[in-house]
Formats: sequence, C-alpha cells, structure tokens
Amino acid sequence: MTKKLVAEAPAARSSPSAGPRAAAFVGLTGAVSAGFSGGTALDMATPFLPSSIAAAVIGGTFVAGRREEG
Repeated sequence: MTKKLVAEAPAARSSPSAGPRAAAFVGLTGAVSAGFSGGTALDMATPFLPSSIAAAVIGGTFVAGRREEG
C-alpha cells in the first residue's frame, strides 16, 4: 500500500469553508499579536523589509520587474 499525498486528494473531499476559516484564524492571530505588542504602527514591518527583498532577489526575481528575453 502506498501513501497518498495531500495533492492527490480528490477535490470533493476538501472543505469549501477551509479558506474562510483560515482567514478568520489569521485575522484572530493578527489581532492577538497586535494586542500583545501594544498596538499597531505603520513601520512595524520595517525590520523585516531588507531580508524579504534579499530573499526575493536571491530567489531570482527581477527587482525592476523586467522579463528575461531569450
């Protein structure tokens, strides 16, 4: 017997409410973390910006948005 991968699950077995439930949990998590941090500010993610840009560039994304011609 072989193991079934998640990607091989039939579409009829997936729940149509999975997306809204995930969104609700993400919203709840954001509200709770904002409460623990003392509130929100526009510059909350500033420390994460350089590392996310570096990850995108190392991954092969063009910063200027151009396409590779070949």
